[in-house]
Amino acid sequence: MRLFLAALVVFFAGIAAVWAETGAHPWGIGLQEGVTPVKEMIGSFHHELMWIMTAIVVLVLLLLAYVALRFNRKANPKPSKNAHNTLIEIIWTAIPALILIVIAVPSFRLLYFSDKDPAAEMTVKAIGRQWYWSYEYPDHGGIAFDSTMIPDDQIDTAKGQKRLL
Repeated sequence: MRLFLAALVVFFAGIAAVWAETGAHPWGIGLQEGVTPVKEMIGSFHHELMWIMTAIVVLVLLLLAYVALRFNRKANPKPSKNAHNTLIEIIWTAIPALILIVIAVPSFRLLYFSDKDPAAEMTVKAIGRQWYWSYEYPDHGGIAFDSTMIPDDQIDTAKGQKRLL
């Protein structure tokens, strides 16, 4: 029981950390604030999925605890010999299918909006390399540069400079 309560405390502390999230920082979880409508939709979809997944995990945990307490050897010394229950089999097939449909509808909507390509003001070619990024701006005279990490001894923390940006 203590382990269960400790797990609940850690779980709710994690939720509080997500709600307090304002940007990227060490050991942070969640998404950064969006600046485009598609990114805001992605963040909203992410939060909806987190609630759905949390509800599923809590439901399965409660069912597992119920089964462990109700049908253990001590509480139920002579177990039932039932092999099938059609209603339960239909329920545990239909409910996950309905959950997937509930997830699929906003997912397809998000996919549709993220595939739209409005008229772009500029083209940026970003290439992720093993230890750095390369950027090219083909519409502006072929400007290209590499974004490498700043050595630790050259970081100006007074200006808020980041090592990887």
